[in-house]
Amino acid sequence: MTSENNIKSYAQEFKQLMRSSRLIKSRFITQSVSLKEEALEDEHLVESEGKSSLKPCLDCGKEISESASSCPSCGRPNPTIEIKQTGKLKFSRKAQKQALLVGVS
Repeated sequence: MTSENNIKSYAQEFKQLMRSSRLIKSRFITQSVSLKEEALEDEHLVESEGKSSLKPCLDCGKEISESASSCPSCGRPNPTIEIKQTGKLKFSRKAQKQALLVGVS
């Protein structure tokens, strides 16, 4: 009779262990799935940030950051900012007087 009781208690313990292992496994799977989803979201954010902050240099065409002060390839200052030229040059008063004395107008 004691051996039957032992067998029953072992069987109950085994069932509890199996339930707990299934529970642990299901929790582990859901956590790993959520971690994978988070990693994919982070990857997409990094890709979208990387694409939006890179622009081609106006001189050499290599892609560089918008915040770069100069192009590392060709050295152009403010390589992603297009400078509009109006066609008119502004000179200082001293330079204008010198141009008049020389005869350049």
